[in-house]
Amino acid sequence: MFRKKTMYQVPDYWLDKPYYSLNAYFQKTLGEKCYKVALDAGLSCPNRDGRTGSGGGVFSGSGGPTGDLAVPATASCIEAQLREGSDILHRKYTGSRFVAYFQAYTNTYGPVSYLREIYTAALILPEVAGISVATRPDCLGPEVLSLLAELKERFPGKFIWIELGLQTMHEHT
Repeated sequence: MFRKKTMYQVPDYWLDKPYYSLNAYFQKTLGEKCYKVALDAGLSCPNRDGRTGSGGGVFSGSGGPTGDLAVPATASCIEAQLREGSDILHRKYTGSRFVAYFQAYTNTYGPVSYLREIYTAALILPEVAGISVATRPDCLGPEVLSLLAELKERFPGKFIWIELGLQTMHEHT
């Protein structure tokens, strides 16, 4: 699906820094550059549905935190969104795998059965190196954490990242 270019060598010292690039990490661990394909799983967030607030968070656009960049939820399924997103990146992509980035809104805020379905749909694809799930700390309950552990066991060769968004570290705000 993707053309392969000559790989460059990542200096080891880049990985000792707290700010090394994702590209350096992928080059070192996977041997190639990987791009994130932003997905919209059709989920909401507690600040939008009225559970903890209304109108969304400070940093959320109409498509969630940077969710306006995601491949729209009009794709019939996660696999179709991944294909559409990877086609968009195809011109500049230099590797053979990518990251399924569940980006828009809170991607652990839904029924665990649905979360299992969408995460598995991405992880099962051979060109997906792993998933990155954008969420909030208050939406990582025991059931979700158990699901993520289950998926890591089922797909040991793939990574599962949680990307936590914080608008404040102070409980009163």
